[in-house]
Amino acid sequence: MGKAPVPVLLLILGAAHLRVAGAHSCTTDVYRGLTELYKQAGGDTDWGENWMKTDKDPCDGEWSNVNAEGDKIVKISFDDDKGDESGTLPSEIGLLTDLTEFSFKKMTDVSGTVPSEIGQLAKLTKLKFEEVDLSGRLPSELGCLTNLESELKFKKTDITGPIPSELGRLTKLMKLNFEGPNSISGSIPSELGLLTLMKEFKAYKNSLTGSIPSELGRWTAASEIELYENSLSGSIPSELGRWTGLEKDDLKLYDNFLCGDLPSELSKLTSGKDG
Repeated sequence: MGKAPVPVLLLILGAAHLRVAGAHSCTTDVYRGLTELYKQAGGDTDWGENWMKTDKDPCDGEWSNVNAEGDKIVKISFDDDKGDESGTLPSEIGLLTDLTEFSFKKMTDVSGTVPSEIGQLAKLTKLKFEEVDLSGRLPSELGCLTNLESELKFKKTDITGPIPSELGRLTKLMKLNFEGPNSISGSIPSELGLLTLMKEFKAYKNSLTGSIPSELGRWTAASEIELYENSLSGSIPSELGRWTGLEKDDLKLYDNFLCGDLPSELSKLTSGKDG
């Protein structure tokens, strides 16, 4: 005798049961990326009760601080200290290739360097680290994030070394933020002048040296420039007179070693501390 056919309904129910048992609809790489981020960045302290729960699906938005669209992880955002987390950013972060936004704020015990694999997150439109104890140099691979648009931020970190010239590839970027205190050093790359949509550039309280590149005059949409408390020197380029959208107090250059006057087009502004 042949085997009796299995009813189609039972097959469907069986598949549904396997889906629940699997606990997530993520690909293997994405789930690995999330798992390593949790393990290595200190998620086992207090990243929310849903992380790593076998009955919760991160690719359906069921993990805290994780947003998903169509079974794809598109946003991870921690905007407050979650406890005593201690760890580093794993190289496996590069597996989360559908991310459009990644944000760590006040994760003060997350340290170490920014992994070069972050350059694999080509869909990112926003990348933010604020009050995170990251250190070392910024990887040149940040220049691969050519869809960055709304903001690239490393605020109040322990980052050292120069601003990568490769950031000149981020031609959609409107906000670049290295607000201090940081330890970013070296000169401002002239390649940043290629970011012609730039509205806000903040790099105060760092260790920047050299002159302000005349190429930054291409930022005709500039609305806020803050470079005070560095060691910038030389004269202020006349090309910065193209920053005609700035208002009083939108340009802050004090506590540097700059000489000469502001371009006449910017005479309504102030580079002084009292503004």
